[in-house]
Amino acid sequence: MSDPTRHADRLAFRPPELAALLGVSPRTLRRWMRDEGLPYLRLDGVVLIPRASLEDWMTERASDERRRDRVAAEILESLSK
Repeated sequence: MSDPTRHADRLAFRPPELAALLGVSPRTLRRWMRDEGLPYLRLDGVVLIPRASLEDWMTERASDERRRDRVAAEILESLSK
């Protein structure tokens, strides 16, 4: 298993190493890049995912999920009245 503290100073990750670090399959990571807006860049044919962009993307997703959960709870509450 990968040691997360070993990656604390990294500026960018290659997709296979990031997938392993996050505990998801490379296929899932590629889907996030393609369909979910995970930011990446391609430099001389090498795909890199900048750490700062990854952190922003993850924070936004978590915020969106909390917002969806609140809306769903409000809808369910209004339906039960």
